[in-house]
Amino acid sequence: MNKNISEIIFAAVDTETTGFSPACGDRICEIGIVKTVNWKVTEVYETFINPLMNIPPQASAVHSITDDMVRDAPKFSDIKEQLINIVGDSVLVFHNAPFDLSFINAELLAAGADPLNNIIIDTLSLLRKSFGFPSNALTDITSLLEISHENSHRARSDAAVTMQVLEYIVRKREINTLGQLMRLQGTTGI
Repeated sequence: MNKNISEIIFAAVDTETTGFSPACGDRICEIGIVKTVNWKVTEVYETFINPLMNIPPQASAVHSITDDMVRDAPKFSDIKEQLINIVGDSVLVFHNAPFDLSFINAELLAAGADPLNNIIIDTLSLLRKSFGFPSNALTDITSLLEISHENSHRARSDAAVTMQVLEYIVRKREINTLGQLMRLQGTTGI
């Protein structure tokens, strides 16, 4: 936990889904991952995922992903090994971790894999605990921090700006180690 932040492999992850809850049968329809070391991007992964169900109009209205866009996409079970290999033992970064993790872990379990057990950093939680922004929604935060966010509500774009938000938090709060970051978040691990 005393490892310097500049040496940590972070993987920001974002999902787009068919709804709000995997417990209600909703599924992932897009996933994006942006990996960095010392804030330099080392790997980017994005793919549509065929959710094996129709995408409700209200979900499409948010992320603009349609049934036609995912019809020929791989199923989650087809990309699970690639996902597991990409995230490896990196520190996972989410904006609203409980949402995305619930979907990813439900999909992994359904595909016969173990849930992710990485250290989790949640920029939403960090923002709420450390700053007094009027809104902590990712689109509002990127606007306030003047972070370019051209494809809001698309997985790779949201993952990329989530990493930039984390960098802002680390620099603004003068965080030097993973342990300090986790204490600021109020966790010691997952």
